[in-house]
Amino acid sequence: MSIRFRTELHPGKAPFTLSLDSSILSIGSCFADEIGARLSHYKLNTLSNPFGTTFNPISLHHLLETAIRLNFNPTPVEKDGIVYDYQFHSDFSAPTASAFYTSIETCLDQVHSFITTADVLCITYGTAWAYQLEGTDRIVNNCHQQPGYLFKKVLLQSSTIEASFQGIYQLLKEINPSLKIVCTVSPVRHIKDTLPLNNVSKAQLISAVYAITQNYTDCYYFPAYECLVDDLRDYRFYKEDLLHPSTEAITYIWNKFCNWCMDTKLIEAMEQWDILYKQLQHRPKHPTSPAHVQFIQTLSQALRSFPYWDTSKEVNQLHQNYKIDH
Repeated sequence: MSIRFRTELHPGKAPFTLSLDSSILSIGSCFADEIGARLSHYKLNTLSNPFGTTFNPISLHHLLETAIRLNFNPTPVEKDGIVYDYQFHSDFSAPTASAFYTSIETCLDQVHSFITTADVLCITYGTAWAYQLEGTDRIVNNCHQQPGYLFKKVLLQSSTIEASFQGIYQLLKEINPSLKIVCTVSPVRHIKDTLPLNNVSKAQLISAVYAITQNYTDCYYFPAYECLVDDLRDYRFYKEDLLHPSTEAITYIWNKFCNWCMDTKLIEAMEQWDILYKQLQHRPKHPTSPAHVQFIQTLSQALRSFPYWDTSKEVNQLHQNYKIDH
């Protein structure tokens, strides 16, 4: 009789597929960065977290609305002579307001253009805890280390998240009617809110996403959160901080995602690329030896004949590193 020591999650198959030609916008918490980085590694047309890391749904929806409408209304804040904005992550900063808002406008233009032709929007919600500017109803994306008395900590209810999503959904479909939307909840734990309140937060997010996927036929849920918390369910799959998933865990979730929504040709291309990429990482002890020169020439030829995407960058870098003629 077989004994099972864990409950493996099987997401099944998504009602759409990603292919070599797909365009994907990945936004949200730091887990969106992880997925976006993997998509970019395989040279899919990917725009990964262009707004910077955004944890709460209201700020995320607001940024999407701003990019679609291209109607940015600044909420500037300054710290130590550097300009920030409450609506954006601290990745966006500059010594002058002019330089800062030029970078914001460039970002919004880029996202606006990308959304119009994207096939899939991946949204990763991180937390339902948010900070509201005192005396206003404005939720900030980042407090930028301003004094705590300026903000009020609030728990976003699932109904509030759903209502906010409804508005951005309508705008997204107006600008790109064929867009598919994948919602995930980040498995990263926010324990500065305490573990019980982290669970309260995740519950609001999961409830909101469930309602969203029930109300909109082109919105789908991928269970990244459950893959780590319920399937792997072990601290060895976390980084040293015991909050973020380890590389092994991310790879596990990534493989589930691939099998869930990618077509056979794309998976085949990624498997072949993994082999070539591993060879590209090889660092020889004797780079000028005849054996290694032959290895580089063989690898170069394999890259040039790779049928799935352009590898000219890798070929050029390879020959530049080892001073070998094309």
